[in-house]
Amino acid sequence: MMRKGFSLMEVMIALVILGIAVEIFFRITNMSQKNVSKGRNWQQEAGLVERTIESLRNDSTLTSLQQMDRTWIDSSFGTPIRMHVTGSQATEAVAPDFPRDMVALVTVTATPLSGSDSLVVSTVLWSNQ
Repeated sequence: MMRKGFSLMEVMIALVILGIAVEIFFRITNMSQKNVSKGRNWQQEAGLVERTIESLRNDSTLTSLQQMDRTWIDSSFGTPIRMHVTGSQATEAVAPDFPRDMVALVTVTATPLSGSDSLVVSTVLWSNQ
């Protein structure tokens, strides 16, 4: 006896396999969109940190850098991000080749208000003022 077409069982198995493949595709797409969103947030945070450090380097005295403790909300990229800057005198271990009276250790933290990830950058700023 010769049969034509597929049996009901074969069609059901094919549909299950197709359903699994579609589910995997949608999960991967969803994860990819989340990663793109996180990448955008990290890029915004990095831009704000860079701008903050440049501003501090150009507009601050050594004493104000060493005593700095400021917090503010920046929404210039659209997403509100809490910026926090702290400063202190750099230790010998942090900047061994610089005189203590010419360097400050500055830490800039960027935390989006909508998430828990933070970008923290510590740098030594040198000033001859």
